[in-house]
Amino acid sequence: MSIQTEIERIIDAKQSLSDWLLNHDVQVSFDAKLGELVSLLDDVHTGGTLVPVEVTHSSGIVLKSIVTPPGSEGEPEELEDGNRYMVPANSLVVVYAIATSGGTATRTVSVGANASGDVSFESVYRITSTDLATKPILIGAIRVGENGGTVNFVKKASGGSVVI
Repeated sequence: MSIQTEIERIIDAKQSLSDWLLNHDVQVSFDAKLGELVSLLDDVHTGGTLVPVEVTHSSGIVLKSIVTPPGSEGEPEELEDGNRYMVPANSLVVVYAIATSGGTATRTVSVGANASGDVSFESVYRITSTDLATKPILIGAIRVGENGGTVNFVKKASGGSVVI
């Protein structure tokens, strides 16, 4: 292939990507470089319809969304108790939950999650606490189906009772 053929191939690829982004409701600058076009792929909404996911938690827990659906920007947001979040159907949202205090020598404290509706929660990483210096952590994925649902995070003591 000649250099001219390679240049034409790159120009055609850039134009095709630009057209594809525009067809998916992403604003593209006329003079955007190929690398800038690639970074705009994150702005394409790929999850189909949006469905509600309600997040609740007991007192003493802070929740942060770590990975938000495609097209989201910025730092992980703190998830407010009782708020309903619209997320793409059939998507996955990773959540980081930490208790504001730890356990004691006689009480182990952990963070748990319960899901209802068309969502499920899968635990990925968990730290339980047996001392005040260690705060319990739960990292997991909320798998969202076609209809949404509710995920409730609770702070639990060694006997399984909820700590408030």
